[in-house]
Amino acid sequence: MKSLLIIIHGRKVNLPKSFKAFWRRFYSYFGVDIGDDKWSFDLRRYIEKFNGFDVLAFNWTGGISRLFSINPSAKKLAKLIDNSPHQKIVLFGKSLGGTVAEIAIKKSKYRNKISKIIYVATPHKSNKVLLPRSVKIVNIYSNEDKVLDLANILLHFCLGSKHLKNGRNIIIKNLCHSDFNKNIEIYHDNKKIALYDFYKKIIYEQ
Repeated sequence: MKSLLIIIHGRKVNLPKSFKAFWRRFYSYFGVDIGDDKWSFDLRRYIEKFNGFDVLAFNWTGGISRLFSINPSAKKLAKLIDNSPHQKIVLFGKSLGGTVAEIAIKKSKYRNKISKIIYVATPHKSNKVLLPRSVKIVNIYSNEDKVLDLANILLHFCLGSKHLKNGRNIIIKNLCHSDFNKNIEIYHDNKKIALYDFYKKIIYEQ
């Protein structure tokens, strides 16, 4: 049986009905994702071409409330993990999707099935995440991501961290928050690579 890749999108933000032009400029300045989770299905279709993984795009409410959105969604994801016949599962979480994935691992009865968690532009409560040693941790972010800076201030009371001491940190220069959703060209290790190709490389690494 193939391994399973679960892609978890981040927060869903829609333009307010009033002053749409202002809010579009405001969100654009900070690089906020506007709209739905379409990119997660685009990435799913891309990874499926290579036949190494069964791929699922996990849909959740996309809210910032732990009580009403993040924790219930993590519980739902944990149940999906527990009921999956796959014995090897990789979680790929963008932004707060990484938080949902992390909590789901802690709630799962069969967390030994999780081989890797890939955080992409995720606001971390501290510079160390408490996960089983069997889970490989990859943390991808950009120092130019203003949304991530703001999330660490607002959600973690200025104590949040981009960097993880107990994970592999990969810094991609000059990306805003919404850029991580797009299959754009990036520079990594002094080489040009399409972002989805870069994701594929990280997903497939042992």
